[in-house]
Amino acid sequence: GWIVTEPSQEPRPAGKSMAPLPILAYGRLSQKKNTPYPRTTLALAIVTLVRLVQPMKAHGPMLITLYMSRSKALKPFLPPPRFAAPDMKSILEICRLGLPLGLSFFLEMSAFSAIALLVATLGNTAMASHQIAFNVWDATYMLLISIGAALATRVGHAIGSGNRPQLQLSIRSGAGMTVLLGLTCTATLLIAPTLIVSAYTKDAAIHEMASTLIQLAALFIAL
Repeated sequence: GWIVTEPSQEPRPAGKSMAPLPILAYGRLSQKKNTPYPRTTLALAIVTLVRLVQPMKAHGPMLITLYMSRSKALKPFLPPPRFAAPDMKSILEICRLGLPLGLSFFLEMSAFSAIALLVATLGNTAMASHQIAFNVWDATYMLLISIGAALATRVGHAIGSGNRPQLQLSIRSGAGMTVLLGLTCTATLLIAPTLIVSAYTKDAAIHEMASTLIQLAALFIAL
């Protein structure tokens, strides 16, 4: 692995005693004097956790199937296991719903990747500032997405059970929580961008540019 501290410093190889994982630590996360490997313990722990969780995404359907087959609470609702021919009508219905969703995620991720490549041509300061702003925006975005996923589940349950009062309550509660959280995150990013950037780096140039980008990200969340 390689440890990169500040943009002005050269990367240096990590020690053999560390786990064989690629580490890229920026700014204050990697700064601490009089230590052979500055503040890499926390970075290593985070990267290790991410590397352990990522394979679960690929194995998610198998894990869900295993859980459903062994859950006593779900057993009364599951059909008996048997081999059946593919139902093309059901498959096409799933594709009509899933393909547009998948395409929207693909276009979104492609746009962000293209922007990152374009920013990389502007130099180290612009790239580091963009990475900090994107990291902060992504964390906020995940909070809002998680509420949306929970809301979709509750609404689906209410529709499936025909419970109209529960459906209305779920929609009101989910929409209210989303608006409240969105406004809170927007206000935080607009008011205290410098405080957030200070957790990443002390570099003055990066600090100034990243603070401006975080404020633009806040406006994007509000819209």
